Amino acid sequence: MERLSVENVSFSFGFKEILKDINFTLEKGKEELINRFIREYEKSLSWYKQNPKEAANLVIKTLPMLEEQGLADSIEHVTFESVNANKTIEDLEFFFSILQNSDAKLIGGKLPNKELYYKSN
Repeated sequence: MERLSVENVSFSFGFKEILKDINFTLEKGKEELINRFIREYEKSLSWYKQNPKEAANLVIKTLPMLEEQGLADSIEHVTFESVNANKTIEDLEFFFSILQNSDAKLIGGKLPNKELYYKSN
């Protein structure tokens, strides 16, 4: 079984630490695997929105400081969506520039180059 490696992912709710380090292993010839990951991610977002009680129960296992019912009630108002990075490069570069100005180490000391943005089918 082939795997897509996603290592050192660190998200938090504080703006300074929103994205500490994300490392996708993207190799030529692995496009179908990556596209499958993207499709499965989109399905997981749909499941999350359609199953707020079950989703809240899973989330509080990782973030026990949250209240389960409040989280479940809030899910209908969440605007998570899967968006192709190439359609949002300007917004992403603005976001990365904020991180760079806050603490350049958060993004490896410099703005990512255009090869960061995977071109999905």
